[in-house]
Amino acid sequence: MATTTTTLAEFINAAMLKAVDDDIANHLFFPGAPLAGMIKMADLTGENAVAAKFSKYNALTSSQMTEGTDYTSFQDLDPSATTITSAEHGTQSEVTTRAWNAIQSPNARASYAQDIARNHMAAIMTEYDVAILTLLQSLDTTKGSTGSDLTNAIVLTAVDAAAKANMPQPWVGLLHPEQYSNLITEGSSAWVNAAASAQVGAEVWRNYFVGQVYGVRWYVNTNVPTANAGADRGGGIISPACFGAVWSLMPKTSTEFDQSKRADEVQTICEWGVAEIDGTMGIALTTDA
Repeated sequence: MATTTTTLAEFINAAMLKAVDDDIANHLFFPGAPLAGMIKMADLTGENAVAAKFSKYNALTSSQMTEGTDYTSFQDLDPSATTITSAEHGTQSEVTTRAWNAIQSPNARASYAQDIARNHMAAIMTEYDVAILTLLQSLDTTKGSTGSDLTNAIVLTAVDAAAKANMPQPWVGLLHPEQYSNLITEGSSAWVNAAASAQVGAEVWRNYFVGQVYGVRWYVNTNVPTANAGADRGGGIISPACFGAVWSLMPKTSTEFDQSKRADEVQTICEWGVAEIDGTMGIALTTDA
């Protein structure tokens, strides 16, 4: 029996919905993932637009007034805007007719289609996470130093800096496993107790959440990138006012048969963009890799 491109497309698209659910649990910022709400997002998927503006405002001060006295001191609320433009992202696979026909049973073909869909979605979600986590190194304030392990004292200085910057709550901390390992092997600190807590459920652990310490919800993720030409890891603490994202096309999978190759091309594309909105609303943690 010949397997047509239409059949493959049906298998792939049926598998895509399940792939989204499976992989969201292993990523941080993709819409629906645990930290999606920690970045400002403009949904342009229903509009003919690819860019959005995100405003930030200067701080105003309040002072005492006296009844009957004209108040003559005025302050301008002066917004500045960051424009974020989406770009096309995606991944592509190829299934030759010979390989596809070697998969005999419909169940096996459905399973293989699901594998393609899952890996496409995982690649897209990982790229999105990495793009956001890479922004940590552009924040205005950095705690820690190159070549030195992350310590509890460094974390405390970062939390203090976040408080002094009046960063809006909630705060989320993002660490590479190496940075987290530094903390739980340091000795007597709050991190040892948090790591040993039996109250953290399996679902929470699956989402890389390691607990709340010093008022910060901490997540450990291998996608936290390197810094300083690979010598360090660049984690950080962020607030919801820190980064922004736009989505103009959610992931969409299509198939096309290439006669000269005798293969089905499977392509998943989407359109998104991310950028820093306010570099004072997060604190970078740069420590030895």
